[in-house]
Amino acid sequence: MAALVVVGMAVSAWHPHDRTTWFLETVWVFVGLPAIVLTWRRFP
Repeated sequence: MAALVVVGMAVSAWHPHDRTTWFLETVWVFVGLPAIVLTWRRFP
């Protein structure tokens, strides 16, 4: 599932209309995905 999210992020990053807006909309994925990966054993 994480790989699918990473692929989706890569596809959405390909020539966005406004890179700043794209970053502001997706920053939570960049923060949340590592948090989920690091805590998945503690919170199954």
